[in-house]
Amino acid sequence: MKKKFIIPSLLLACSLTACSDGLVTKGVPYKEGDTSNIDATIKAERKDCFREVHIQSKAESSVSFKDGSDTSTGKFIAKAYTIINVIDNTIEMTIESEGKSGSIKSNKNGTMKVKKTNSDVSIVESKGNVDLFDNTDFNSYFTSTLDSLYSWNFTLSDAEIKQALANVSGNTSSSLESALKNMRENMLIDGDSAKGTFDVGLS
Repeated sequence: MKKKFIIPSLLLACSLTACSDGLVTKGVPYKEGDTSNIDATIKAERKDCFREVHIQSKAESSVSFKDGSDTSTGKFIAKAYTIINVIDNTIEMTIESEGKSGSIKSNKNGTMKVKKTNSDVSIVESKGNVDLFDNTDFNSYFTSTLDSLYSWNFTLSDAEIKQALANVSGNTSSSLESALKNMRENMLIDGDSAKGTFDVGLS
């Protein structure tokens, strides 16, 4: 089962991430719930098949400020690499961020490994700029993120998309609504949803 379009709302306030290029070049318009029609036998066979999950993400945003006749621009790039070990109940995440505004540059990177025991998540190891993980809900990675990896649980959450776009781009409410509308209008699904052999993504 493939799902090109994953929205981990917890991933470093990044925008939409993808397993490949995130594009679906053919198919039919996606409707909410299309991906849930997978045969029960296939669900049973695939349940708990993940042992270790690797997630790579990249978010890039540009901003422009104008004050009278003066205009300044800025660019921000953030990358995250996450390993979720389902057997050991551990998550190791590395974040790299780079920002530039005029002649001012900033670079940060850090790594953190956590382990879940019962309902408690504790830090096993950390290094570098650990403040990059201040807003990271590691506990959710053990639940919602792992669940979302199964294609029959795929949903297109307006709230998650708006939050991701807002965090990355600092967009206004109207521009977020426009971006969301454009995204929904360009979502396609291609393949057999009953067998789980499908792609969902932007056209």
